[in-house]
Amino acid sequence: MSPISTPDLCKLSRRSAFNALHIPEQLIHSALPGVARQLVVPQGFSLSTTGVFAILLEHRPRPGSAAIWLFVVGAALGFAIVVRVSGAHRSGSALQPASGYQLFNLSPVVLVPAVSLIVWWIPLVPVAYALGGLSTSCGYLLAVASMFHAAELIRTRAPGI
Repeated sequence: MSPISTPDLCKLSRRSAFNALHIPEQLIHSALPGVARQLVVPQGFSLSTTGVFAILLEHRPRPGSAAIWLFVVGAALGFAIVVRVSGAHRSGSALQPASGYQLFNLSPVVLVPAVSLIVWWIPLVPVAYALGGLSTSCGYLLAVASMFHAAELIRTRAPGI
């Protein structure tokens, strides 16, 4: 027998396992919604970027450091292009945390397959990685801005929903 005894996890009942994971109700109703409102946009960006990158790696394994760097350059350039074109760099107003339907950010579910299909057919690996980063960054910003706009329209036109 091991000097460190651990409980047999197979013998734990379903009820006791749930009790061990008890989350205070106050936490769920007070702190968690604020955290979700703050993280909805970066969480979606992370999922989108990671998803496209992972699919690129699966389709084109061992791309080399230059191609990976080009993915990052593409993503940074895409972000900068959208910021410049939209005039976001001149805007003094800060975005309020997401609320209502804006919290249902399913953009990565659509964006990852869309961008992956675009870059799948590009024969040059460095170009595929660069365009993958650029398309992901631009696509995510446009998708989230569109989603926020649509959610705001829904909120103002149907306040009871």
